[in-house]
Amino acid sequence: MDDTLDYESIALKTNQFPKDVDRGDESGLEWYLRIEKEQSSTAGLQKMKFVWNFDWEELRNQYRVLGWRGTLMIYLWNKDRYIWTGPHEFDVQFFGTEFTIQKELERNMDQCYSTDGGFWFKHSFELEPIFQKRVALIVEGREIKINKKILIKNSTYFAELLNNEKTEIPIPTANYNDMKQLLGMFHTEPHVPRASCFSNVLQLAEEYKLPSVRMFLEFHLLINNDMSLNEKIEIADKYKMDQLFKQCIDSLTSIEDVKQLVENSNFTEGVKSKLFDRMMLFPK
Repeated sequence: MDDTLDYESIALKTNQFPKDVDRGDESGLEWYLRIEKEQSSTAGLQKMKFVWNFDWEELRNQYRVLGWRGTLMIYLWNKDRYIWTGPHEFDVQFFGTEFTIQKELERNMDQCYSTDGGFWFKHSFELEPIFQKRVALIVEGREIKINKKILIKNSTYFAELLNNEKTEIPIPTANYNDMKQLLGMFHTEPHVPRASCFSNVLQLAEEYKLPSVRMFLEFHLLINNDMSLNEKIEIADKYKMDQLFKQCIDSLTSIEDVKQLVENSNFTEGVKSKLFDRMMLFPK
C-alpha cells in the first residue's frame, strides 16, 4: 500500500444540515464526511462542525495498520473574490480499526453561500499509516515487509537476527516469489502457497527455521488433493511428514497400484522399500 494517502474532494454544496456530503475509499481506507451546523455564541459568526469517519479494518488485517497520522483540511468558498480560502488545517493521529473525528470552524461564513442558499466548501486530507513494528526482508533487490514479532515468534533464525533494531535483512539465497508465498502463510488470514511452490517453500522454511510451515502444509495436503500421489509421497518423504506418508501408502489397494506408482516416479530407496512392504500385504 502507499506510504501516504492524499485526497482532495471536488467542490461540495449543501443547504441541508446535518448531511453526509462526501465519501470514498482510498487504497482500502474507507471514509465519509458529515457536516453539521451549530449555533454560535458570537454575533455575526457561524459555527460548522465537520465529522470524518474512517474505517480501515482490512488494512489492519492485511498490512497491520494500527492507525493514521496527518492533516485534515477544509477550504471555504468566497463568492465575492471567487477563490477558495484556506486551508484550515487540523493535525490528527488516531488508532483502532474505525475512528470518528470532529472539527469545528467558527467565523463569518456569509461569503460561502450562493444565492440559492447553498453552502460551498471542499476538504482534503494527507494521512500516513502507522504500522505495527515491521521489518523488511530484501529478496532479489525487492522488499517484503512483515511484522517483526511474527518472525521472532516463529523462527529461531530470525529471532537471533532481530535481537536489535534492525529494520532490513538481506535474504541472498531466496527467490522473491517463493519467499512471498512463504510469508503469506503468516498473515492474519493465512494464504496457502500455490501447490507448484510447496517444495520451494518447504525448503525455505527449513533453511530459515520455520517449523510451523511444515505442519501447516502437511495438514493441508492431508485434506486436499491439489497434488498427485507421487508428489505427495516425495514431499512427505523429504520433509518427514509421517502422517501424510502413511495416508499415501494406505491409499494403495493393489499390487498394480504400487507398480504403476513406482514406474512413474523417482522415489528414494527408502520409499521403494516401504512400497514393497505394502505390496507384500496384497494377495498375489
